[in-house]
Amino acid sequence: LTNFRTVLKEENIFLSPPRKMSLEDALTYIKDDELVEVTPRHLRLRKKILDPNDRKKAARKAGG
Repeated sequence: LTNFRTVLKEENIFLSPPRKMSLEDALTYIKDDELVEVTPRHLRLRKKILDPNDRKKAARKAGG
């Protein structure tokens, strides 16, 4: 009666477990657009440009 539809769709997202890497392994694993963040307890891999839209713009500028 209300003309309102809901979609009840179960989406299961399966994540792979994190890799345990040393600093040397992380530095050899990363690509040119990534960084390795080093803290006293953890190593993290992340993109240099976090926003996906800005990342696409930068890729277009670098490509041509």
